[in-house]
Amino acid sequence: MFKLLVGNLMNGDNVFGKNHAVENTAQNNVEMEYKKNPFYNLERKKPMLLFAGLMGALALTLAAFEYRTAEIRDVHPGVLDMQFLEEEIIPVSKLKAPPPPPPPPPVDHFVISDELPEFYETEILEPLDIPDFPEMPEVFEIHDVEEIIHELPVYDFAEVMPSFPGGEEALYRYLGEVVKYPKEALRAGVGGKVYVVFVVNPDGTITDIAIEHGVGWGLDEEVLRAVAGMPAWNPGKQGGHKVAVRLRLPVGFGQR
Repeated sequence: MFKLLVGNLMNGDNVFGKNHAVENTAQNNVEMEYKKNPFYNLERKKPMLLFAGLMGALALTLAAFEYRTAEIRDVHPGVLDMQFLEEEIIPVSKLKAPPPPPPPPPVDHFVISDELPEFYETEILEPLDIPDFPEMPEVFEIHDVEEIIHELPVYDFAEVMPSFPGGEEALYRYLGEVVKYPKEALRAGVGGKVYVVFVVNPDGTITDIAIEHGVGWGLDEEVLRAVAGMPAWNPGKQGGHKVAVRLRLPVGFGQR
């Protein structure tokens, strides 16, 4: 009996040993299967898992920033949180308006007086005697008024003497072209110098033409005609002012 039990125990140990060996073998086979199968290879998926973890952390960080930004955008510009600006309001005592003036007492009735005002008579004075003014003549007599003409002084010499436009050469050229030798005097052989005087006014005009020394035979008249037709001269000046100056001009007649 004991032998059977021992034998059975021995057989049981063998069975247990075999079973344990079988289990170890199966586990080893499974581990080898995991290592051989790429689906169960965790080392191969390690970079992918690391990348997934980084992407998740980045997504959480961006979500946190987006949440803060949205929270800031909800605040409208210019709107303040009034809970930080609460100030103590000091009550101000209201000024009392002055009481209105009392109303006038009511009038129960009007008193009408029967007495009329007295009018006094005005004393009328006698009219004043106003003397009559003498009648004024309608027509006034106008007496003749003598015209007083103040003649300008005529200088024989001045600081700046009058001059013919263009100078002396232009003057003699003018006389040579304008003065004509009378035929009677030319036939008679009459010649000589005719001295003519004239006044050059402040405006350059020629007046007071006269023969100082003549020859006759129509020569004097020819000189007067030529001088009267002269253009305006440049007037003379005395003290910076234009003045009238008397000139003496000789005009010669001769036969060649």
